[in-house]
Amino acid sequence: SLGASLYGMLTGSPPYVGSADDLVDQISAGEFPPLRTVRPQLPDSFCEVIHRMLATYPEDRFASPQRLLDALAEVGKKERW
Repeated sequence: SLGASLYGMLTGSPPYVGSADDLVDQISAGEFPPLRTVRPQLPDSFCEVIHRMLATYPEDRFASPQRLLDALAEVGKKERW
């Protein structure tokens, strides 16, 4: 849910929109507008972190909050924005 919240804060809309049935289908398929499409000025590495947070399968997401923090720290080292 943190990934969806961040996505919404960055874009002004949630990653998934529609009826309850539509939402289930979208989430299951991992279908949402890529962050770079909506906010092209954001660094690719940052968008990749958000997309990973929104991954459909738990094993594709960060294994712990510390892993997420580590990934964000790496983005901070690489990017200046």
